[in-house]
Amino acid sequence: LININSSSNLSLLDIYPTDERNLIRSQALPIATRDGVWSGEVTIFSHIDHKEINISQVIVAHKNDLGQVEFFSTIARDITSLKTAEKALAMFAKVFESTQEGMMITDAKNDIQNVNPAFTAITGYSKEEILGKNPRFLQSGQHDISFYQKLWQTIDTVGQWQGEIWNRRKNGELYAEWLTISTIKDDKGKLTNHVAIFSDITNVKMVEKHLVHLAHHDMLTGLPNRLLFNDRLDQALIKSHRDKSIVAVIFIDLDRFKPINDTFGHRIGDLLLQAVAERLRGCVREEDTVARLGGDEFTIILEEIFNSQDAAKIAQKILTTISSPFVIEGHKLNIGASIGISVFPLDGQDSETLVKHADKAMYKIKQGGRNGFLFYDSRLFLSIL
Repeated sequence: LININSSSNLSLLDIYPTDERNLIRSQALPIATRDGVWSGEVTIFSHIDHKEINISQVIVAHKNDLGQVEFFSTIARDITSLKTAEKALAMFAKVFESTQEGMMITDAKNDIQNVNPAFTAITGYSKEEILGKNPRFLQSGQHDISFYQKLWQTIDTVGQWQGEIWNRRKNGELYAEWLTISTIKDDKGKLTNHVAIFSDITNVKMVEKHLVHLAHHDMLTGLPNRLLFNDRLDQALIKSHRDKSIVAVIFIDLDRFKPINDTFGHRIGDLLLQAVAERLRGCVREEDTVARLGGDEFTIILEEIFNSQDAAKIAQKILTTISSPFVIEGHKLNIGASIGISVFPLDGQDSETLVKHADKAMYKIKQGGRNGFLFYDSRLFLSIL
């Protein structure tokens, strides 16, 4: 164990570090002398590489007929690997109890064997409530069967799955988590446990959602911005082409907005734009899109309409709604709207062309007296309804 032989000029105490030597001298040998034997765990020196070795040791006192100790013998077993494992287990237990990440251990049948305090803090379930249960009670209903089938297929083939998943807390609230599930196998390769480690990323997802919203919506009115408008128009055209339906693009520019903004200031102007946005929402169906491109320009996508007259009715409704006075902080404000309309597939095959043609029709109305609407006409460009 420590590579010494009978010819080595060493006493029993020489094999121990200083601290252990004091223990042997003051406790182990006196107890062995009194009781005949002492046992305990100590550390000794290896004379091979001068490293310390953890041992389980028994010291026996050999006495003569007078009861006097003639010599001591000792039996030692190397328990270094055991002590290393104990330290690792103690460290794991400390991490298990103190980490901010939820941890869950299941058996081979996927029944819960243990959870840590962070699991309870995140899910709301205490350890006593869920021991022995299958974790499926956490499922949110946000994922279909194929999602879980692929998840477990990956675990079975690779030994680990990692990804984002939505679960449900005890109070019914949905939450997002970043989850890692790993398999544990014994020396023979037999599955013994699954270990799940997860972090609550709900707040991160909310921030992401907010940032996505900001990137796709006008900050003043909350309406879709140009980016989202173009994306929705592209999708509407794809659907319309497939279903052989009609899509109308309505381009709106407010009349007399600039004088009001200059006279009463940007605050009143901004409040007026917000009020206009609200009225425009009320003029269309829920599935239609109302967007603000910037300034006092708004656009609308009308999907799955039967004919151009449906777009004309909406345009007239907008004119009537916008022409009704706005009262902003005690100021009675009167504005109008110049509206241009293009229709898919008659006036263009792509979103850029349709918006350009609706814009041209709007400017034609603007030049001809304002407060009206015009359909784009590629022949004479004069078809006013």
